[in-house]
Amino acid sequence: MFQALAFQKGAVLRDNMEVKNIVKDEVKGGVNVVVADGEKFWGKKCVVTAGAWMSKLVKTVSGLQLPIQALETAVCYWRIKEGHEAKFAIGSDFPYVCKLRRALHIRHAVVGVSGIAQDCRAWRDVVIGGGFSGHGFKMAPVVGRILADLVLSGEAEGVELRHYRIQRFQENPKGNVKDYEDQVNTFPNQK
Repeated sequence: MFQALAFQKGAVLRDNMEVKNIVKDEVKGGVNVVVADGEKFWGKKCVVTAGAWMSKLVKTVSGLQLPIQALETAVCYWRIKEGHEAKFAIGSDFPYVCKLRRALHIRHAVVGVSGIAQDCRAWRDVVIGGGFSGHGFKMAPVVGRILADLVLSGEAEGVELRHYRIQRFQENPKGNVKDYEDQVNTFPNQK
């Protein structure tokens, strides 16, 4: 459905093309995307959603080296045991998960930070969407809307994005990641 709507608006989809570089078009404005065979594509705007492979492309447009590390992970789902549904209801808390560090291999979590600088990207014609740790597909409709808003107007209406600004990596190469011990300390009675 989303792809069909994009095609109606003139979008072009190119599968299996390795992007080598993203460069500003100093003559026409906009962006040139260069692929492995040397072919270039021009557009007024560019959305980078290359997942685990986006670090090099992001460095090209922002100058920042993001702490992106490709990992092979296992995703597990399980059925809630009958009679325990309330423990997993919306609004329930999971502080006891911190106790399971060893079993679940929890090491880092992204949490809110304060004092983020305003958006001062030099490349306003490039929007970056990533950092979903392999599960972004289930958020595709809302992420797509946010990225489209950013491309069209520079703002995502009704969404607070300051914690996700790329500038957070300028002061701290890890962004706003907190170590496990910091997470545990937020739940002192759960150690």
